[in-house]
Amino acid sequence: MRSSLSIGLLLPVLAAVLLLAGGCERTLGALGRTFRAGTDAISSRHLNDEPIYFRATGPLSIDVDSFGGDVELIANSELDYAVVTVTRRATHGPGRRLEADAAMTEIEYSIDILPGPIGPILEIRAATNNVEPHFLRADVQIEVPDVDAVRIHTQRGDVTAQNVRGPVDIRTSGGDVRLLTERPMTDSVQIINDGGSIDYRVRAESSGRIDAVALRGMVRQHAPTGEILIETGTSYDRLNATLNRGTNPVVMRAADGDIRIAVVEDPTKVGLFID
Repeated sequence: MRSSLSIGLLLPVLAAVLLLAGGCERTLGALGRTFRAGTDAISSRHLNDEPIYFRATGPLSIDVDSFGGDVELIANSELDYAVVTVTRRATHGPGRRLEADAAMTEIEYSIDILPGPIGPILEIRAATNNVEPHFLRADVQIEVPDVDAVRIHTQRGDVTAQNVRGPVDIRTSGGDVRLLTERPMTDSVQIINDGGSIDYRVRAESSGRIDAVALRGMVRQHAPTGEILIETGTSYDRLNATLNRGTNPVVMRAADGDIRIAVVEDPTKVGLFID
């Protein structure tokens, strides 16, 4: 595990790290990381690493590539910094607590800000060489002031992208994808989910040529604001349509899950479940 900064300054820690009660504090040797080992349930263990802060004076492109785990990305215009928090988890099950704790130390990740063609890129990579990677995951939480492009590839995890804009490329499996944004979406979008549902919620200023297919699922659209023109080839599990006569491709594929597309005034105002 490492974290580095190519441009920008690492902010002082802005808030104390919340430590889970009942855990035991340890240090990862020369890595100099302090964490608590805690228990989510009888079969799950986790390590909360300290948040990493970067100064951010403009929009960032987000590039995440993980071997597995949830990814949550939130753009919050009130911030003047970016913060990334990683939680390592192990689900070896009862009777394998010591193995789980040891395995979590084999999860490595890097967090870098790199120069890009149009601006800085926040690049996050997570990997493991453990012989049982299916028991491990690295859950990533990202909060930034603004986002101008999104690429998130993970497995066995949920992906949430809130108030983002620009081109989007999201891939996951074994989890659900939620893209909810109050920013106009007028660039290319590709969301692939091999084993879960997709929610795509945008405002009426967005556009796109929609190509959505749900294998062993349903595709539903709801557009009280904005104009969706349904095209031939549409059925219960497929939607071919244009949003506001747009030409930018909006491609969605879901297996064993549903695709829900909504064009509404308040895309981010949802609860735990989306109808």
